[in-house]
Amino acid sequence: MGTLACALTRALQSRGKLTYILNGDNVIVRHGLNSDLTFKPEDNAENIRRIGEVEKLFSNAAGVICIASMISPYRKDHDACRSILP
Repeated sequence: MGTLACALTRALQSRGKLTYILNGDNVIVRHGLNSDLTFKPEDNAENIRRIGEVEKLFSNAAGVICIASMISPYRKDHDACRSILP
């Protein structure tokens, strides 16, 4: 998990905020939700899109601040994920 994501989570939690880190390579995401995806560019885009949808669910349904920690060389994928979020 990313060092920056962990530091941000600790800072938010110390202020009483409920947070969750969604790491693009962790077991739950890559080997569960996205187990049908490879590391090809189009699958990477779908991986990031799905993570964005999960973030939206956490945020809208439960008020959880989700911190996405993903590595992608494609800015368009990150921009597409950001557009999903409120």
